[in-house]
Amino acid sequence: MKNTLQSVFQLGFKDYASKHKLPLHYHKAADHIMSCRTAILGGHSVYCKNNHLDGVWYNSCKHRSCPQCNGIGIYRWVEKQKERLLNCNHLHIVFPLPHEYHEYWHLNVTLINNLMFQAAKESLMELLVKDPEKKYLDALPGIMMALHTWGRNLSTHPHIHCMLTEGGFNGQKWVGKKGSVLLPAKVLRAKYQGKLNALIRAASKKKNWHHPEGKSIQQLINLSNKLGRKKWHVYIKEHFNYIGPLLKYLVNYMCGGPLKNTQITAVNTHQVTFKYYPHKKNPDGKKDNAAYRTESFDQFFKLYLQHIPQPGKILIRHYGLYANTSGKHLNAARSQLGQPPKPTKEETKEKFLSWSDYLKKISDAIEKPLCKKCKEPLDVYKELPRVNIKDLIRGQLEKLTNSRLKYLHGECHAPP
Repeated sequence: MKNTLQSVFQLGFKDYASKHKLPLHYHKAADHIMSCRTAILGGHSVYCKNNHLDGVWYNSCKHRSCPQCNGIGIYRWVEKQKERLLNCNHLHIVFPLPHEYHEYWHLNVTLINNLMFQAAKESLMELLVKDPEKKYLDALPGIMMALHTWGRNLSTHPHIHCMLTEGGFNGQKWVGKKGSVLLPAKVLRAKYQGKLNALIRAASKKKNWHHPEGKSIQQLINLSNKLGRKKWHVYIKEHFNYIGPLLKYLVNYMCGGPLKNTQITAVNTHQVTFKYYPHKKNPDGKKDNAAYRTESFDQFFKLYLQHIPQPGKILIRHYGLYANTSGKHLNAARSQLGQPPKPTKEETKEKFLSWSDYLKKISDAIEKPLCKKCKEPLDVYKELPRVNIKDLIRGQLEKLTNSRLKYLHGECHAPP
């Protein structure tokens, strides 16, 4: 068995789930990961016209936390976003949630995630668009945000990565930054931390807010006041002239989950070892100095499962010129920057990337693969139905029972 996330779940999740009360979406994610590209999901077999079987290919689970089947989804999403984005410099901004709030985050995941998005969006819009003194931009920028909940070693680390255009559209023309920088990091940090603290204090007084056991509203207010006096690590990275690498960086948080199969280095019956690249030893996203972490199955699942998002929750959001409702302004800005209008939904559908086109892009696959026996094209596909687990078990029991009866009646010489 290969060292993969699927093998880890197949070996240890059932036992872990029997000992812990887990939310339904954890169980569903685990079922998807364990059945991905197995007979359970069905598939298809490939033949040439002479009926030579070339291989059997099982279907993918397509769950966004599965690391082995999201390649084409990532590629399609990146290509779609490239058709939306403006041909200008983009800033990369990081909005964190201080670690002192982490115990509240575990109890109010969806609510605090939404508050982080709200605080980050309102901070940017108030400074760049709605500022009555018009200090910085006074125009509508394009904003894309992605929620990321894990550190490189699977630790709890909720934060938002933001792509921000280094300029905006004022209703008539494209406007660039006024000074040497679009927005001072200190100003943005103060605005964001003030907003998020205020939003959390307000949310904590509502019925749907959950406090840690033994902690009161007043304790949270005191914590919020204390954090208001600290310097948060809101920072603005250098601008990107080419948006491709940053897009791929962001989409990794939407598809594939927090751990790739290549990171899992060892698996046995009770523990997992995986590698990661600590920030301090690998600045700027480099991958030179790996560290290794070994955890029991119980601790590994506790770390991993906390990062599986609830179904239907949007992890990547668009605001300003990139919002779905800003098509008119976006096209006007694109015209100013020498770009054609954003493709319509119908035009986007026509360019939908098929599996065969995707394979051609990522490999040296030939136009039509040939049969190894007769060299004829492999273009005959036969669908394989899904395997029902209950029927499979029932069939195995019937087979075992029949073989035992044959042995008892002397029809075979070896006991089953």
